[in-house]
Amino acid sequence: TIGYLADFHQVEDGYLLVGYTGSQAVFNEDLQQRGYILKVDENRDSLWARFYSVYDTYSPNGRPLHWLWDSKLTLDGGVVCCGEVLQFNNDPTPLLITPWLFKTDSLGCIEPGCQFVHVEEITIGLEQSMSVFPNPASHRATVRFDLPADFSIPDHSQWVMIDLQGREIMRQDLSRSAIQSGDIPLDLSSIAPGIYQIHWIMDSVWLDSVKVVVE
Repeated sequence: TIGYLADFHQVEDGYLLVGYTGSQAVFNEDLQQRGYILKVDENRDSLWARFYSVYDTYSPNGRPLHWLWDSKLTLDGGVVCCGEVLQFNNDPTPLLITPWLFKTDSLGCIEPGCQFVHVEEITIGLEQSMSVFPNPASHRATVRFDLPADFSIPDHSQWVMIDLQGREIMRQDLSRSAIQSGDIPLDLSSIAPGIYQIHWIMDSVWLDSVKVVVE
């Protein structure tokens, strides 16, 4: 493997390391080069790590190269990262190098709460692919998937509902056919009134999330 350290930030309770890591063989089918943010404490012990890749940059040769070249801390405790993505053989623009910019919160999440569902990799570009209606809702609602045409829906994934304290309330397996249907019913009859976040995950990969208010 290879690794590159782009930035080193001192924060209130430790340090943040930002860069990229992955396979040395650029055209190896097992290429897994991704951006990363690593949080360590004052003793240099790892607290958490998040890896980042773009959803539409998969190819028969493996994942393209994700470079993170720079980062800046934000006033809300998050991080803005910038870099480039090499798309390999992806149509319609093979070998295009595109700018890459994203912001995380203080825990490395693109949207709040990913730390509660124990994911390691964050998929960028699928934000707002999920919606809930009606919202607010009571008893029943529908989760709608509106995915990009070039996104390859996983065979098996899950959604996990958590409350504002990060406690798991519900977990449901999702099949490719269910997601392709567009709308999936959500039974809220046993859920107490409150605000919840539904996270869509595939193993240790976070894909998207949506907020739902239960009345």
